[in-house]
Amino acid sequence: VLRNSAVRFEREGAGLVVAGIDDLWSRESDPHAAFCDQCPETPRVVLAHNPQSVEQFEHHRADLVLSGHTHGGQIDLPRFGRLLLNKQAKRWAAGLYPHNGGHVYVNKGIGYGWRFRFGVRPEVAIFTLNPA
Repeated sequence: VLRNSAVRFEREGAGLVVAGIDDLWSRESDPHAAFCDQCPETPRVVLAHNPQSVEQFEHHRADLVLSGHTHGGQIDLPRFGRLLLNKQAKRWAAGLYPHNGGHVYVNKGIGYGWRFRFGVRPEVAIFTLNPA
């Protein structure tokens, strides 16, 4: 479990930092604590439950942020959209978004807040990281 902390992996001379940011709603989210001891040039993958956490990264680079939290809105009605998400959350509903030179991926997950989904299929994402 990475709570406002990071680990560095090395393979064949190349590094990768994987950082975990505490949940935004816990009010203990501290990106600075996670990144402070890491080389700023090393590629970074950040795990953040709530995709809105990226709004706290103003002085920290994140090449790829992996999030969930929204469940894709669970209900996506034609002409009405994702009813269970507020305006801010709709900005990060599901999928891949560019953000400050990196990307944020919001997974719809396989669980739910309510025991109902419509128009939002559950998902399990598989990523393959390749050297640049």
